[in-house]
Amino acid sequence: MELTEMEKNYLLDTNILFAIYTENDRLNARAREIIGEISKNKNIKLLLHPLVLVEILSLLKYQSGIEGEKIVRKELFDPKKYLILEETIGLDTRTIKTFEKEPEIGIIDTILIQYCLDKKIELVTLDREMENVWKKLQKTNYTSHK
Repeated sequence: MELTEMEKNYLLDTNILFAIYTENDRLNARAREIIGEISKNKNIKLLLHPLVLVEILSLLKYQSGIEGEKIVRKELFDPKKYLILEETIGLDTRTIKTFEKEPEIGIIDTILIQYCLDKKIELVTLDREMENVWKKLQKTNYTSHK
């Protein structure tokens, strides 16, 4: 599947997926509420970057064991629910500059933010610091600094 201009695309961060698939997570209800609100619109795609997929599968294996991880993995790979992007790791100069300038976020967060900016995709995260950096860079039109 390809991304189209007609659809609204949302890239999900690891923390929102972890909260959804971990019932005892303190943010479970909030994460479900956010995804429920987004999913009301039928013309959307929930996107998973390969880095998010790697992170969430690792976290779930440690949290729920391999059997729990397998159950969630099957759901994550369901094309009716999520679109897994075929992307490489984008470490261009903009990403590195943001990583160096913003001490409160990690390199994976920085890569995801830059991907969203470049592709004009909404970022869905429960990480306030990551969301703040994303919104700040949106305002400065950071995509034009390639």
